[in-house]
Amino acid sequence: MSRLDKKRGIGLLLCLGAAVVLVAGWTWARSHGATSTDNAYIRGDVTSLAPKVASYVTAVEVEDSQTVRAGDVLFRIDDRDYRAQVEQAAANVEADRARLANVDAETQLQHALIRQAEAQKLSAMAEMGRATRDSDRRRELIRSNAVSYDLLIVISALGFLILMAYRGYSVILFAPIAAMLAVLLTEPEAVPAAYSGIFLEKMVAFIKLYFPVFLLGAIFGKVIELSGFSEAIAAGVIRVIGAKRAMLSIVMICAILTYGGVSLFVVVFAAYPFAAEMFRKLDIPKRLIPGTIALGAFSFTMDAFPGSPQIQNIIPTTFFNTNSWAAPWLGLTGTAFILVAGMSYLEWRRRRAEAAGEGYGAPHELMAAPVSATSEPHRIPSPWIAVLPLIVVGVINKILSGVIPSLYGQAVEIGFAGSHQPTVVQVSPVVAVWAIEGALLAGIATVLLFAFRAVNARFAEGSKEAVAGSLLASLNTASEYGFGASIAALPGFLAVKNALLAIPNPLINEAIAVTTLAGVTGSASGGMSIALGAMADRFIAAATTAGIPLEVMHRVAAMASGGMDTLPHNGAVITLLAVCGLTHRQSYRDIFAVTCIKTLAVFFVIATYYTTGLV
Repeated sequence: MSRLDKKRGIGLLLCLGAAVVLVAGWTWARSHGATSTDNAYIRGDVTSLAPKVASYVTAVEVEDSQTVRAGDVLFRIDDRDYRAQVEQAAANVEADRARLANVDAETQLQHALIRQAEAQKLSAMAEMGRATRDSDRRRELIRSNAVSYDLLIVISALGFLILMAYRGYSVILFAPIAAMLAVLLTEPEAVPAAYSGIFLEKMVAFIKLYFPVFLLGAIFGKVIELSGFSEAIAAGVIRVIGAKRAMLSIVMICAILTYGGVSLFVVVFAAYPFAAEMFRKLDIPKRLIPGTIALGAFSFTMDAFPGSPQIQNIIPTTFFNTNSWAAPWLGLTGTAFILVAGMSYLEWRRRRAEAAGEGYGAPHELMAAPVSATSEPHRIPSPWIAVLPLIVVGVINKILSGVIPSLYGQAVEIGFAGSHQPTVVQVSPVVAVWAIEGALLAGIATVLLFAFRAVNARFAEGSKEAVAGSLLASLNTASEYGFGASIAALPGFLAVKNALLAIPNPLINEAIAVTTLAGVTGSASGGMSIALGAMADRFIAAATTAGIPLEVMHRVAAMASGGMDTLPHNGAVITLLAVCGLTHRQSYRDIFAVTCIKTLAVFFVIATYYTTGLV
């Protein structure tokens, strides 16, 4: 064996021995490091995990035996319910904020109401002080017998204006003169303030509200005239009811328009062309036209006929809690009395004029004579077409009276770029005015639709006459309105009211009070408003004691307002005469006869109630 082989053998033996030693050592180590037992256990740390809110687990973000650190997401739970609750809570917060804002707004409103109440209190205290001073002054006047002086001032002012109107002087000029003379004799230093603050204020307020009605009414009447429609209706009525009933025809036309809600002033403008044409054809004196129109427009359909929409029949409803149909049988009784008595008088006047050989009048002697559309009978329009504009006015007026309040509500606020603050218009006081203005525009359009050529040929001159007439009529009436307001503010007028309270019978007391104050102020609605405003509670108490239904009080008050209101200084009378181109001296006699008949009708109705108990 070589030497190299010996070395390899020794190395191999050493390696083998080392391996044996390692295996033996490992075996020994294992046998000495492990413990064998039958009841061994393992110790470990267990940590409980739970969410702060209860919900379903939607995802597990860790695996078994995975090492985790603080802040690691282990599980995900369903948060939809909680998000909904958060949104609900946010909505509740907003609702609470809105309620808080409402509370703040209500608080501010209450503060404003408190300030308003304080202002009203101060105003009431000032009014009480003024009333106390007036009361002291009246006592002093009574002790010095000066009440008769104040009453004489009022009567003198009224008599002066009636005299000037009857003699043909302009009421526009003499109404302020009469009113300011009365103020001058009562309290001289108050003349400028009374003229600016009472007379002009009321005059301008009337023009502001009613001038468009006067203007459109005049234009409507003029186009009816120029178109030949008035001539056609007059000819048709004559054919149907005969020449002897021409006056009744005009009365019925006026009555239908008035009961349809058309303003009395508009009725005057609309009815005059028909009346003038019919009276001219039948050669009835023109001076009888005002009395005929007054009977149809200013009497029974204004306040006696049940359901009339005119203001004279509406005002009592607010005081007696009634409606426009109050005491219908008494109203019909009064209507029959007025119509029969009025027509009998007018026919008697016509027969007397016919017996005296008096005709319509020479054209050169007449003012405001209607323009005949044509002298050729075959060119006269059909009466059915001619009456259509009147129907349109009545129907549209009725429709708009209901549509306007629902369309605009209680008030309208308008603001334009050039205005510093919005303009607020209260709708309720102007509903009737807007309605009749719209109706008149529709009526004018209807005339133009059927008779444009006839109207267009003479519209330039005709419209000038209509505008001039409407200006004169509106200023006359507005001046009367200012006069009535000025007289109503004087202590002598208070003496008149106090004297009227001494009448014992409730119905007679009411009738005399209302018709007297309407005569003094020259306004049916104005006189009735003053009378009922001052004495309605007394009337109601007296009627209750006497067992008189308030419906009867309503009808008597309404009819009495249209009694002595048509004295010579009344605005409607002045307008009627101006439109007809006549003077008080020529035609007021017949109007006054209608006035007396209307006044007598009130007492006839009272007598009927006491005799029959009819309501």
